[in-house]
Amino acid sequence: MRTSKKRTKPSFIRRKSTLVASVIAVLIVAGASAYYFNHPNQAANNKPVQPTNTVDYSPPTPEEKAETERMKEQITNPTKDDTGGPTESNELSISIIRAGQNASGQPLSIRALVTGTNTGTCNVTLTKSGQPTVTKSFPIAYEVNSASCQGADIPASAFSAGGQWELKLTAQIGNLISPAVTQTVTITP
Repeated sequence: MRTSKKRTKPSFIRRKSTLVASVIAVLIVAGASAYYFNHPNQAANNKPVQPTNTVDYSPPTPEEKAETERMKEQITNPTKDDTGGPTESNELSISIIRAGQNASGQPLSIRALVTGTNTGTCNVTLTKSGQPTVTKSFPIAYEVNSASCQGADIPASAFSAGGQWELKLTAQIGNLISPAVTQTVTITP
């Protein structure tokens, strides 16, 4: 014989209450999700306000054009003075290490240390009363950790007479020139 099971009320009620609880849980999760996506985090929306771009993109005025040209001129010729000649600069300096002849009739050998640049020109001027001025220029060369006047040797034949000559030496790069250094040298032809 077959026994049939009858449904009992408590089991039916338990299933029904589980189903209702599940439906309510799904509705709560769906409602919370809808709220979250429709109302994002308020703290993220409280970012500081960025200022509006204030750049003027209109064509330059005549005054702005003139100022730009003046600045260009100042950059390309930074040290030009009113006379158009070089301007003395304390950023450049030169010092004589040795100036003299090794022997009679030998070239005048000038050794100098240049600071403030590793390129440019060493300008040498030798004067003696009643004699033509001797003027020579030599490139500044950078070697290892210092700059000097490269090949600053003046042949004895460049001097019209022997005796005491006043040596004046400067370093120059573009329109900048160092303060001059001087020394008396003896020339023996």
